[in-house]
Amino acid sequence: MAKTISFCQGKGNLNHNNRKFITPNVDSDRIPWDIKYITESLEEAYDNCFGEALAEYNSKQKRTDRKKKDYLEEIRHSKNGEHVFYEDIVQIGTMNDTPVIDENGELTKEAKIAIEVLDEYAKTFKERNPNLYLFNCVMHLDEKTPHLHIDYIPVADGYSQGLAKRNSISKALQCMGIPKAISKKENEESIWKDRERNYLKELCSQRGIEIETLGIKRDNYSLPEYKEAMAKVDSLKEEADKIEQSVSDKRQKLEEYVMKEDALIKASEKADKEIEKLCRDVVPVTAFLSKEEYVKVPKRNWDKILQYSKTGLTIEKLSAIFEKKLESIRETFLVEMNPLKEKIKETEASLKKVFAFIKDQGMQSQYDEFARPKTVKEKLEIAQKTVKQISRKKEPSKDNRSKSKMCDTPLDL
Repeated sequence: MAKTISFCQGKGNLNHNNRKFITPNVDSDRIPWDIKYITESLEEAYDNCFGEALAEYNSKQKRTDRKKKDYLEEIRHSKNGEHVFYEDIVQIGTMNDTPVIDENGELTKEAKIAIEVLDEYAKTFKERNPNLYLFNCVMHLDEKTPHLHIDYIPVADGYSQGLAKRNSISKALQCMGIPKAISKKENEESIWKDRERNYLKELCSQRGIEIETLGIKRDNYSLPEYKEAMAKVDSLKEEADKIEQSVSDKRQKLEEYVMKEDALIKASEKADKEIEKLCRDVVPVTAFLSKEEYVKVPKRNWDKILQYSKTGLTIEKLSAIFEKKLESIRETFLVEMNPLKEKIKETEASLKKVFAFIKDQGMQSQYDEFARPKTVKEKLEIAQKTVKQISRKKEPSKDNRSKSKMCDTPLDL
């Protein structure tokens, strides 16, 4: 039975990874089964990565205000897009085909093989990736399926100005021989992750595990259907991106309204407290001709009480308005999430059939060559070759009919 490889970006919650707090999906009795390879603190890791470079940089600065005190805090507040650290979650199989335990609570045969693969992957990570400093690495066996949390800091070197070593994922990967990005989709990270997936596939193959990309269902496509499916996939991806951006905008507005509402609640609470303080000077008074009771308040206090009362009333009205807007945004958010999920399902289904067609037709090597990131020189050569082919087609030929029959199957897809 073929299995899938999951290699995705994690949230990087170190406390969760190291089980300093436990979520409902964790089996507490199996926490001792977890394998901890390294659990270095973030502060210690940054000192090991950049401490020497930071000391060298500061020693060259004659002005105190130009010295860097804490590189970790600098990255935390950086606006250049650096992450303090990165996390990848690596998993072989799913809870259906690779569960950790069987009905008797024993480790399954499938899990044992997956653990061997993940264990070797974790132990060789540093060797393969010298510029990705591994400071936290844990294999979880207390959830449904064995998986790794790989946490690392990218360390790029070779800078002539400023710090000699810095946190930069693209530069760190380039230092490891990964080519520079040629587009948003074909960047250093995507190329590196493909390389890591291929290494995982090799480890699986050595242990007799067949890997199937995206859990492909083995359907067949004709060439016209294949081309149509590829066009549909591109269209669906573009539409899904637009919906996702719209959802992201709505989410941001929702957060802004929540923050404003919180501010209003705090202001209201402050008004209530001030009114309570002012009312301490209130003196009860009984009317001379009736039993009705009144209170006597100093004029300065009364003016303030009126002011805070109006503020509280305004806040109450505004809060109601904000609540209506919040509810509207929530409803819109949920409505727009549904088509996004459907588009993703359609895209995945189309991709499964496309990859199935490629594999069944024995064109995997041609596709790999087609999908491989190409240099500017290679793209120019392909363009020149295409122009020549088009020019030849325009020339009259006696055997045009026979050539057209032979070209039903393109060489490159």
